[in-house]
Amino acid sequence: MITIEDFRTNLVSYAERVQRVREHIKNEEATKVALILPFIALLGYDDRDPTEVSAEHAADFSDKYKNRVDYAILKEMNPIIAIECKSVGNGKKDDRGQLKSYFNASKSVKLGILTDGIIYDFFCRL
Repeated sequence: MITIEDFRTNLVSYAERVQRVREHIKNEEATKVALILPFIALLGYDDRDPTEVSAEHAADFSDKYKNRVDYAILKEMNPIIAIECKSVGNGKKDDRGQLKSYFNASKSVKLGILTDGIIYDFFCRL
């Protein structure tokens, strides 16, 4: 179990890394690899274990509308956190509707995150 102080130290280190590499990130995929996957790991999830972190996870509202969330954090193979990623500098308020559709598609999702790797907007199911 990680202590609060260790978590704080890791978070500060992560923030310093973000500042150092952000200008070199040119697209969404690079954002995911350089910023978002390390953030998921910082939170204590194994981003290399598909039973814990699922990339391009199905979030279908119906057979007609096929949606995928960039990452889903799983608990007992059910998504509990949905993460929608945008490239650095391109996190827009308009993308909140996309995240909302994931909430509607999966009742087990309790937390949604919309991020460009720099700014993280958190949404929770009430």
